[in-house]
Amino acid sequence: MAMITPCILVCALDSQSGICVGCGRTGDEIGSWTSMTEAERHALMEMLPARLQMLGPVDPPQQENARPC
Repeated sequence: MAMITPCILVCALDSQSGICVGCGRTGDEIGSWTSMTEAERHALMEMLPARLQMLGPVDPPQQENARPC
């Protein structure tokens, strides 16, 4: 079974919050994603929509600078 991920290949951390403007995770969360349990990943994913809404509209990074989280 493939690991779930919120990554949408728009990877750039907001300079003020440290939250990825594409998926809503922090850099630390992105880095530890593969070591989290499935339950931890699901719990975190439930928080991501609120985080992204908190960021408000952002200009996505240029496609050539984007990389998968």
